Amino acid sequence: EEAIRLGVPKSSILIENKSSNTGENIEFTKILLAGRHIDLKNIVLVHKPYMQRRSYATFKKIWPEVEVLVTAP
Repeated sequence: EEAIRLGVPKSSILIENKSSNTGENIEFTKILLAGRHIDLKNIVLVHKPYMQRRSYATFKKIWPEVEVLVTAP
């Protein structure tokens, strides 16, 4: 909703809604993007402040070839 409010076209937004934890979210997002032939070099993770370090560490373990920036809303 926030991305749409800021001008991102709804058709450009992909939603991964099968995961039950951060690790699964990263794995399933990789699959979602690969299925659409989207190759990322950089990604921004938005998470609650107390989860930022854990999200970063999990991301780097699962998807180390992509540069990651973690921020909070």
